[in-house]
Amino acid sequence: AQKLNYEIRNDDQYFFVAVRILDQQRQMQAITQGISFMLNTEGKKKNGPAIVYPVVDRIAFRSTMSAENDNRPEDMRQGALQSVRGIQVMLLGNLPDGLISLDNQYGVRARASIDQDDALCIEMRLPIGLVGSRSALEQARLAYNLKINGRSALVPRQGQIPQAGRMGQGSGSYPGAGSRGGYGGGFGNA
Repeated sequence: AQKLNYEIRNDDQYFFVAVRILDQQRQMQAITQGISFMLNTEGKKKNGPAIVYPVVDRIAFRSTMSAENDNRPEDMRQGALQSVRGIQVMLLGNLPDGLISLDNQYGVRARASIDQDDALCIEMRLPIGLVGSRSALEQARLAYNLKINGRSALVPRQGQIPQAGRMGQGSGSYPGAGSRGGYGGGFGNA
């Protein structure tokens, strides 16, 4: 079992994505490689507007986890979460592709934490207007792809070739309206 749960919802202004990962190996993969959420407004499994979160500053992470750091967290996951510096965006409206700040003026929000059950909880909020007009999206059949980035750390059986990015991947169609959901309290009106 992958021990990964996710929920995708929307309201009139935003898409909300909530992911909860129980397996610690997958948690570290998600924290250090990011989770990608991609939408396609043509209902096809091809590229479309996407965000990747978390994006860890690797130099800051190495510094935080250094043996010389007296304030080094005992839990490597917490050290990695402290080193998150931004959200990667691609094909989102008029935004240039690349890294944007966690505190940005575009309405894209994301956060991650470890909950009381030791699960990694990641929430992302994406303004609908960056994907397309509300009226066009109401007529569209949306396809999505949600995956943990990176290579699977599982050892393949002899003669098998490991496939990158397959663990924790989900995709499907999302036919429009929903309501806010999440695992860590949601974004509210933030």
